[in-house]
Amino acid sequence: MITQMYLGRADVRARCRSQEPSATSRRRWWIAAVIGAFSLTWCSGQAVAQSQPQDVVDHMKKATVMVWTAHSKQTEGDTKLGSGSGYFLNRTGLCMTNNHVVDPGHGKSSAEKFQLKNALNLLVWTVVVDSGTDGEEVYQADVLYQNEKADQALLQVYSDYETREFLESPNFLRILPGHKLDVGMKSWCYGFPGGDARKGNKDKHPLVAISSGHIFDLPRRADGDIKMIYTDALANAGNSGGPFVDIDGNLVGTLTLGTHTEDRTDTCMLVPGDLTQEVITEVFRRGKIPSGIDLEPFYTHLVGADGYVDVPGIPRRDSVDCVFTEDGGRLCGSAKDATILLPTPLGDLTLPCAQMAYLLPENDELGIILMDGGQRLPFLWEESTIDFKPAGAPAFEQDIAETEAVAFSKSNKLLDPPTGKCVLLGGTRYRLLLSEVSGTVKFETDFGVTLSMELEDIARIATSEDGDQVVHKRDGSRLTGMFSDDKIKAVLSINKAPQNISLADVRSMTVDVVDPSKNRTNRGLAEIFVDATPELREVARIIDTGEVERASQKLSRFTKSSYFNAQPSLRKDQIRLLDGVCKWRNGEWKEGLRQFKKLKRSKDDELKWYAQAVMAVYDRYPSGKFNSKPLHQPEVFKEAGKVVAEEHVRRAVEVLGEREAFKGQGFNLGIDAENRAQFMRVRRRFLEASDELMVAGRLDHPYADDAMIQVWTFEKNTLENEIARLNREIAEKQEELGELDSRAREWKGRELEADIKSLEKNRDATAEWVGDVRTRIYSIGFIINDPDKDIGSYE
Repeated sequence: MITQMYLGRADVRARCRSQEPSATSRRRWWIAAVIGAFSLTWCSGQAVAQSQPQDVVDHMKKATVMVWTAHSKQTEGDTKLGSGSGYFLNRTGLCMTNNHVVDPGHGKSSAEKFQLKNALNLLVWTVVVDSGTDGEEVYQADVLYQNEKADQALLQVYSDYETREFLESPNFLRILPGHKLDVGMKSWCYGFPGGDARKGNKDKHPLVAISSGHIFDLPRRADGDIKMIYTDALANAGNSGGPFVDIDGNLVGTLTLGTHTEDRTDTCMLVPGDLTQEVITEVFRRGKIPSGIDLEPFYTHLVGADGYVDVPGIPRRDSVDCVFTEDGGRLCGSAKDATILLPTPLGDLTLPCAQMAYLLPENDELGIILMDGGQRLPFLWEESTIDFKPAGAPAFEQDIAETEAVAFSKSNKLLDPPTGKCVLLGGTRYRLLLSEVSGTVKFETDFGVTLSMELEDIARIATSEDGDQVVHKRDGSRLTGMFSDDKIKAVLSINKAPQNISLADVRSMTVDVVDPSKNRTNRGLAEIFVDATPELREVARIIDTGEVERASQKLSRFTKSSYFNAQPSLRKDQIRLLDGVCKWRNGEWKEGLRQFKKLKRSKDDELKWYAQAVMAVYDRYPSGKFNSKPLHQPEVFKEAGKVVAEEHVRRAVEVLGEREAFKGQGFNLGIDAENRAQFMRVRRRFLEASDELMVAGRLDHPYADDAMIQVWTFEKNTLENEIARLNREIAEKQEELGELDSRAREWKGRELEADIKSLEKNRDATAEWVGDVRTRIYSIGFIINDPDKDIGSYE
């Protein structure tokens, strides 16, 4: 028996459900058992510190907080409504936790939520910082944003709730990108299992508890994003909302759900860090972020879908530039010159005002230049000026250090990205695209040797404890020393002009070689083969880069019968898919489709639905052409796929429209079905709709997952109504059986008992289907509730 529960409010454990494990679930539990390494117990941090550096443990303890719901009748420290965990996201008190931690109405109907809110008189929420230590402090917070589907809630914590002064939180987490996660990766969980029941000092809340485990599954959504993270770490009620981090303290995911079984170790389910990024972006998009917060961790979230940058509380005008002062003043006019010369760690750079969005302070020494399109870099705040001409007044030189910010107009057109190979300088402060890079830079190492290197030789630049620069080269070398002031020549993509670039004053930066003109048409193969052998993963990666001929050559030894026939069924299916894709992309599309057809009954859903999606496009265009162009060309297939995906989604969501159409015919698509045969016809409609949406998702339809959730939720409700109907029928027959006299039992009784047994069998089968649908719903349930994604437009 499996029991799943939210691990949030430590003394509120009402959200539990039981169900038998599916085949997929059993496979996950087997993987977890193989990975093992679960025999770790909760501790205060010392034991785990042997694996995780002590400075990371200390940082994490301060970044992790205890969260509990407060209302007007509670006294300080009272946790009657239960507690959970959370973590800081920036230096000014932004805190992330689970929605079910802060919302007692999580998962309930709108009416129940309204009643609870009024009954509890919820006003503020409480956050405990440095819990259980001598430095423990209790602060109040507002909930800025809640997303029930993603089970995320964003809080703003205040040092003074009356004046709304932000809490200083120098210890906060940065999010690890999803592409850096892998099965088997070790992670650490921080939080407060058991809530106050675990505290050792009656005058304080409990210490942060730590456990560790391994990621054993990374199931993905239809669009290729990680939809959930499964780990074998130990967690309990009260841990919800707490962070799972890697060895360096970067956020892997947020704990949301736990699964307990009688015959195996527990499993924790995490909201992926990438989804937390989506939630934060949504918060910025909706204008929920208060002005004046520390924006440094969120620069990427300030870029809108149109490419323009907007900072909360500092509005931009369409036709004029604005200088903002610390006392709230605003002077409108225009930058006098078309370019501004600003001192940066890369040297003095001449930057075009046309691409500028903001000049913002970051600390006493550095500011940040934010440019439309998303590029950015730091500059020396105290040494910078701008020639500014106010409306109706002469121009003057404005010291940037005397301003709160400079906001440039939004009327300028975004530049097209450069083509060909470029170098992207990245990191927290940098996102700068360079082309036509040439020249070398000298690095004086601590070995006493001076090395020359090109920018492309460098993977990352960091800073050591004593202030030296640390260079991580792409060949694996790690060097400590200092760059000289030698110059690298490059063209900035934002102004198309040559610049001299210096690395002498760079303290932190990543360097990537990219081609911005190439956009992958799908994320399929590399994502599908994450659990395959390294050799097959390499073939999938090569196909994704477009080198199909080279992929075919590497694959040839796997397709030989002497090798292929000796492989297990899953490995055979993986080889079939790769072989089919190679043939298809090489123009041998009929041979490729023959391989895809063999995957129709594959036990690996990712392989099966990739093949089904390709075949769906060719079923729609049997000539192998779309708009007179061959479908095996990626761009042509992508355009044809959009049409086919749209048709599939439109047909699938007709199921939702039938809720109204069938009302006048005596039943509502199974809600009021009168018999089992009628119900089974309805169930087939759900299965067909699910298949349609699975194909649409593989063809990158943006609303496929949203529609899937609605169809599956409606299916679950229908199944539950069928169970209720069967229970009523069973009760009626049992009552009829009880009323029979002894003579009638001889013949009528046996018939009724057989009917009851059949009904109970159907009910139990339907209950298993309900469990399966619940699991499916949860598997892609972490979807941002974006009002722009209106599935109703299809009905």
